Amino acid sequence: MATSANTQPTLPARVQQGDRHDDVLACLAMLTGNTLEGLRAVAENHGMPKIGPFHSHISDEAFIARVLGSFGLVSTNWKAADSFTSLPTVAIAGVDADLDYATCRCVLFCRMPATKESPEQQFVIDPYPHADSKLHVRSDLSNLAVSWYIGVHQMPSASKTKAK
Repeated sequence: MATSANTQPTLPARVQQGDRHDDVLACLAMLTGNTLEGLRAVAENHGMPKIGPFHSHISDEAFIARVLGSFGLVSTNWKAADSFTSLPTVAIAGVDADLDYATCRCVLFCRMPATKESPEQQFVIDPYPHADSKLHVRSDLSNLAVSWYIGVHQMPSASKTKAK
């Protein structure tokens, strides 16, 4: 989501999840500009099993931070949310939660700042493969209930000059 003085921010390309447990991996792939397969290989380098259950890894905030950190991104811990307006500019958002089991499905949330030409806009990019294609990228968030999120932002760059 690069921006410059003359360009409007762009949404990341949608990556579709491959199975019912890799929605977080699909969101990480979108954030890093990877394919799902490419992101899976990076995740395996950070300790996710190649075979067998991996849900406990991909929902772990420390694991998510390690994977994103390898791409120069910083993430927060999971935090409770009661609306999309309380989320940071970019976040992995847990929606449609089953609070009895503390589970949800994850989508990528992006807030585009207002410009002279358009007001601030919020979008969700949904990796769920069975969603209607009209819902893959949507700005009408009224039918989604957000419960948790992990904020994501660029890692601050180190100072190029040292103080004397």
